[in-house]
Amino acid sequence: MADKKPARKEYKPGRQCPKCGCKLADHKNRVSCGRCSYTEFKGHEEKV
Repeated sequence: MADKKPARKEYKPGRQCPKCGCKLADHKNRVSCGRCSYTEFKGHEEKV
């Protein structure tokens, strides 16, 4: 009996780097670009 392959993860389109246009890596507390080192931190929005 053949084993079933695991289902593929659903594709989520990522954000693009504003400096160089590459896809940003999504981390727990930030998004970052591996090519030019651009980084944005999550959850540090100013509350007015």
